[in-house]
Amino acid sequence: MSTARVLQHKTQPQHRPDNTRYSPKFLEKQKSLQKQDKITSIALTAAIIAGLVFATAQLARGAFLNTDRYFTLNNKMSELNTLNKKANYENAVLKKNYKNYTSEEGVESLARDHLNLVRDNEISIIIKKS
Repeated sequence: MSTARVLQHKTQPQHRPDNTRYSPKFLEKQKSLQKQDKITSIALTAAIIAGLVFATAQLARGAFLNTDRYFTLNNKMSELNTLNKKANYENAVLKKNYKNYTSEEGVESLARDHLNLVRDNEISIIIKKS
């Protein structure tokens, strides 16, 4: 026989004539194998479904946690932007005051207002609020 003919012969199912009977032991073994195959198939299907349910639950949990984290971080970012604006405003005020107080007029203004100092030919008058 040629190689192709041998392969063809092996791959084709072998049929028994209808008049041949199978032994009860053989039939019992076949039923047992079919039950095992069915049980294996059901177990495999159940395992796949359980895996898909678990994956779906993890996906939903991750989506919830990421959404919650997004809103939390967004709120913190808003707070930080507000603080940044306040700090920038305060920096601008401090820079203005620094320029004022580093000049001669600014130093004199500080001495008059905070230390109650006056020049030699001036008189200090303090008015108390009642």
